[in-house]
Amino acid sequence: MIVPYKQTADAEMNAVIGISDQVLRNAQPEGLLGDFAADILLLKAKEYCSGPSSMNQDIKSADLCVLSSNTFRTSLPKGNITLGNVFQLMPYDNVIVTVKMKGPDVKEILDYIAAKGGVPVAGMKMKIKNNMPDSVLIGDKPFDPLRDYIVVTTDYLANGGDNMTFYKNALKRTSTEIKLRDAITVYIKEEFKKGNTIHVKKDGRVQAAE
Repeated sequence: MIVPYKQTADAEMNAVIGISDQVLRNAQPEGLLGDFAADILLLKAKEYCSGPSSMNQDIKSADLCVLSSNTFRTSLPKGNITLGNVFQLMPYDNVIVTVKMKGPDVKEILDYIAAKGGVPVAGMKMKIKNNMPDSVLIGDKPFDPLRDYIVVTTDYLANGGDNMTFYKNALKRTSTEIKLRDAITVYIKEEFKKGNTIHVKKDGRVQAAE
């Protein structure tokens, strides 16, 4: 009885949705996989914040994305990428959220990144010096502890996962209702439809100070 359903599911999971010209692995202080995923999350959150679904929100954009190295369960292969590959990468139904944070609480995030030796981020650059954040840029401006920032992450991390307890001090939290896995799947499919291969180049967004 279940064979026809299994065959359908297998066909869907084995369908090629994109092509990568390199293996995308997570690494510290910066990795290709983390850069790839964090950039997509920040992009999709900005689209959500500026779209009609956010008309009644006071959050109209997003500043940076912060994930955990444990967000990913495997890597993405060189060559064909299937839907099954993305499900293996992220088997959980984590949802993208935006979190409005005060400057001092964002400083806690930066301290966390430095203490971990780097985690996947987007929209920011920083160096790690003596296990502390140094030369931090958010966007193209130096970090300002006196202003608020909109941080993009997942609901699991915003709930305190991986010891990210600083999110409990959020001024505002908004769910985009977009699953992290779905956002990455859509992006890969869009690039495939355009005839583009996935190519990621590290840009030094998190690095050890010399």
